[in-house]
Amino acid sequence: MNADDLIDSYVSDVVAQLPRRQRDDVAAELRSLLHDELAERAAAPGADRDALARDLLNGFGHPNEVVLRYRPARPLIDPVDTRRAVRTSVIGVAVIWAVGLARVLWPPVPYDHWLLAVRDWWLGAALPALWWPGVVGVCFAGTAWVRRRFADRLAWQPRPPATDAVNRGGRFTAAAFAVAGTALMLWFPQFLDLVSGGRVAQSALDAFVYDPGFLRVRGPVLLAAVVSSIALLVAVGVRGRWERATRRLSLGLTVFMGAAMAWSALAGPVFVAAPTDEIMKLALVVLTLVVVIDGYQQLRRLRKPGRTVPAH
Repeated sequence: MNADDLIDSYVSDVVAQLPRRQRDDVAAELRSLLHDELAERAAAPGADRDALARDLLNGFGHPNEVVLRYRPARPLIDPVDTRRAVRTSVIGVAVIWAVGLARVLWPPVPYDHWLLAVRDWWLGAALPALWWPGVVGVCFAGTAWVRRRFADRLAWQPRPPATDAVNRGGRFTAAAFAVAGTALMLWFPQFLDLVSGGRVAQSALDAFVYDPGFLRVRGPVLLAAVVSSIALLVAVGVRGRWERATRRLSLGLTVFMGAAMAWSALAGPVFVAAPTDEIMKLALVVLTLVVVIDGYQQLRRLRKPGRTVPAH
C-alpha cells in the first residue's frame, strides 16, 4: 500500500466515526494536513515516501483518538455527578442485598440449610439487585442530557443563604396529611365501607385485614415510629426552625423508622391476603431505601453544618 492509499485509509477510519454532515469537511482538512506534513518529510532526496507516511500516521495517533479532536466525547454521566451516582448505586445495592439476606435468614434457618439460603439470596436478591445501578445510570444520564439540551434555561442562579428556619404552614400541612394517611392505613376497610355506602364486597374488605402477628408487635412499633416522626414535624413547625437537638432527634427517628419498616417487611406477613401483603412489603422495602438515603443526608448535615443565617 503506497503513501496515498495509507492516508486515504486513515482518513476514512477517522471520518467514519463522525456525523455525516461533518465527514466531507473533516476528510478534506485532514487529508490536506497529512499530505502537507508528508511532503515536508519526503523533501529530502532518496526519502522513502511510503515508509515516511506510515511513520507519520503512527505518530499522528490512532483514528479513535484523532476523531476526538473533531468531535469531543461527551460522557454519559456528567463528571460532577459520577461520585454521587456511584454512591447511590452502591448504597442501593447494599440495602437490597441486606434486605434479601434478612428475608432468607429470618426466621432463623437450620445450620444444614444455610447453603440453600445463600442460593435463594443469590438468585432472589443478589443478581436481581443489579437493576438498581442501571436505573441510577439512566437517571443521571437523563439529567446530563437535560443540562446540555436546556443549558440556556438552566443557567446558574445564586441561592439564598442557608437558614435553619422552616415554613410553618408547610410543616403543619405535612403533619396533617401524615395523620390522615396513618388513620387511613389503620382503618382502611372501615373507610372503604363508609364511602361506598356498604356496597363493597366483603372479600374486597378482607384483602386489607392485618395479620394478627403483625398487629401483636411489629404494627405497634411501626406506628410508634410514625407517630414520633409526626410529633417531631409539629414540634419543628411550632419552633419555626431546626436546632441541633431536633436534627439529632430527627436522625434517630429516621434510623428507628427504617429499622421498623425493614423489620415489618421481613419478619412475617403484614396482611392476611397474600396479594395485598406482597404489595405492602414491596412498598416497605422501597420506603426503607428512601429512609436510608434521607438518613445519610441528615448525617452529612450534622457532620458538616456549614454557616447558616439566623431566622428572624
